[in-house]
Amino acid sequence: MAVYDDTVMRLKFFKYTVKEEDKEIIEYLMKKVLNSINNITNQEYTREAIPAGLVELYVDKVVGEFLMLKKTTGELVGIDLSSVGKSVSVGKVKVEYAVDSQYSNPDKIFNDRINYLMYGRDEELYTYRRFKW
Repeated sequence: MAVYDDTVMRLKFFKYTVKEEDKEIIEYLMKKVLNSINNITNQEYTREAIPAGLVELYVDKVVGEFLMLKKTTGELVGIDLSSVGKSVSVGKVKVEYAVDSQYSNPDKIFNDRINYLMYGRDEELYTYRRFKW
């Protein structure tokens, strides 16, 4: 259950509190993501025997899948994306970033963050890749 617990904790970072009815969804997504990891790496990892170096990647993928599922079903509430800043000020110095209009769209920002969770670290999986014989 360590991966499940880590997933619940990671969802709290996004201000999402897991409900009892979410447990089955998360369990399914954990299987789905693990199958994807196994397909990419040609391994046969289990939740209990996944390498320590892949645990955070595994959890992030599950969280990304979960949040995207909740968003597409209209059940995602309580996540505030308006706090995304466009500038940083320290003393008299002000640096503006994300001035492009695409970054002013909260939906675009959310989708980019979710896509990073689901796919942004896939290159790390190649370290664990085993060739088929």
